[in-house]
Amino acid sequence: MPNTGQIRKRLMRRRWNLLHRYQDEIERVDEELEHHVGDEVELATDQWDARVMSAISDSDARALAEVVAAIRRIDEGHYGLCLTCGCRIERARLEVLPATEVCIECAHDGESFPARREPGGLEHRR
Repeated sequence: MPNTGQIRKRLMRRRWNLLHRYQDEIERVDEELEHHVGDEVELATDQWDARVMSAISDSDARALAEVVAAIRRIDEGHYGLCLTCGCRIERARLEVLPATEVCIECAHDGESFPARREPGGLEHRR
């Protein structure tokens, strides 16, 4: 098993880098939000969410979601287990792709993965 502390640090850096790309947009929208009062606050908050989400590219949003999910798996103690079959993901794969959710066998099985199950199994099931 790779050093999850080091991998978590790498994932946190990746998360920060992804969010930092949009810092200017977030700050601009935050400034606009400060000018709203009363009933307008809820509407302004909804607009803020929509603007920030529209500013984030699809690929960055997907990457951010993968990084956050990997950090959560580390924190919950499930990191390194394939979400498709439950097998341990090889150390080398985790070092290259720290946010990966699947083992190499499941990744090679095709673009569509079977329904995910709770991690924990140790044998690869086909």
